[in-house]
Amino acid sequence: MIAFDTNLLVRAAVNDDLEQVAIVRRLLLSHEVFIPRTVLLETEWVLRASYKKTRDQIAGFFKDLLDVENTIIEEHNSVKQALGWYRSAPILPTRCIWRHVVPPLCILSTAVFAGERRRPGLRLWCGCWK
Repeated sequence: MIAFDTNLLVRAAVNDDLEQVAIVRRLLLSHEVFIPRTVLLETEWVLRASYKKTRDQIAGFFKDLLDVENTIIEEHNSVKQALGWYRSAPILPTRCIWRHVVPPLCILSTAVFAGERRRPGLRLWCGCWK
């Protein structure tokens, strides 16, 4: 089994380097691939922030990834549930995923940088996730 890092998923999603995409596909066909949820979070952020992908495009990519037979997604069922929220909820994507993949914890608040890069600000989102 091998683990994928964010850059491999991003290459597959944006299909901007045919040689690297071929390597990713070859790895997917020849190995069991473990994908940690942190890699999913980073991939979502890169696709949204750097490549300006829409929620539908990102959700479609993740849905396809969840359906790949030899991938082992950390917290697969929780990520699948979070993907449903991501498609429909008007909240930050990372909250969709973390809210469901960390259910045993009581997180009193989540610190996030909010706003545009020109006007960064720290915002706390409060709630107990059980």
